[in-house]
Amino acid sequence: MLDASVIKKLKKSGMVETVLAKGSQKKHEIKALQHLLHELGFGSQLQWEAYGADGDYGGCTTRAVQAFARQKGIETNGTKVTPKIADALIKTAEALKQAQEPPSQDKLTNQVKLGAATLEKGDKGPEVVELQIRLAGFRGTVWDGDYGPGTELQVRTFQRDVMGMEEPTGITDTRTLKALKRFTKKYPLNFNKLKCSCGECGGFGQGRFANEYREGEPKIEAYHNREYPGIHKAILHSLRAAWFYGEQTEETPFLITCGYRCWINNNQRGRRSTNHMGKALDCDFKLKPGEEKRDDMNRCDRFRGVLVEKGNFQIGWRASNRKALEPSRIAPTWIHMDVRQFSRRYLDDRFFVKSAMELDAFEF
Repeated sequence: MLDASVIKKLKKSGMVETVLAKGSQKKHEIKALQHLLHELGFGSQLQWEAYGADGDYGGCTTRAVQAFARQKGIETNGTKVTPKIADALIKTAEALKQAQEPPSQDKLTNQVKLGAATLEKGDKGPEVVELQIRLAGFRGTVWDGDYGPGTELQVRTFQRDVMGMEEPTGITDTRTLKALKRFTKKYPLNFNKLKCSCGECGGFGQGRFANEYREGEPKIEAYHNREYPGIHKAILHSLRAAWFYGEQTEETPFLITCGYRCWINNNQRGRRSTNHMGKALDCDFKLKPGEEKRDDMNRCDRFRGVLVEKGNFQIGWRASNRKALEPSRIAPTWIHMDVRQFSRRYLDDRFFVKSAMELDAFEF
């Protein structure tokens, strides 16, 4: 449960950076901070599976505070929760609560009118969540519904790279929304090519094995056996951005090579990986006449670098709440992208889709 009430009280009293600091003995308040950081997706830094909320502001909590602050553009060593960090925690928790609430009928009715307005820094809500996901491949941030520095960077990147703006504003105005709509139409995704090829599941699994994990392994997403109900919207929109950047940097057609793979497919092929059960996609480039495997490997390596720079991907899975690419030792002649490092909050069922209509249904 997202609860920032303790941090609100501490900030109001002026005691936040005294109580929420390394070495503090205020265990109740520190536990509240740890619970909130866990809910916001920083369980790996907290080593949640090992320690949970233990009330000790030590190295793990320091790393979690630092990771959260950096995500919000705040420089810190993480040894205390400053008023600025407290503000960001409160705002993020409130934005996530708001984003998770079903939109009212009035909100649904008025969505089509948003194109005449703007979205900018400080805005919150489901419209911001959708914008963050649509721009997941342009630097990218968490889809928390809080239009902060990370979202501004996403918008600026899209404005510069796609729209050709010399001085990007970071404000999502009518012009930017229209450009985003044109971009969506220019890079259509064929969901028939994304469906599982097992011939039995219907294309996107059967929704099995939620909260079941590979025997003998940690209970983390990498070993989560669940067949998610579709493919995650963030990875689909990231694929569109990759397609765009591929056109800018490579002189050969961009290909989608693998989408959903259910457990039936895994059993048919002798696999155990669960990334492709809604959290991952693979792509590649068509070989030019006369090219060999080594050329493909070099191109994939080069393009992984483009995705790290332009899309804020990481190579490997060390950081939480960040899109990932398989390293070349695993994927030498293709590019694998996934969202398995995101916390459960960002892997909610509402973020998975089975058709282009679902993917692009939200009207700005």
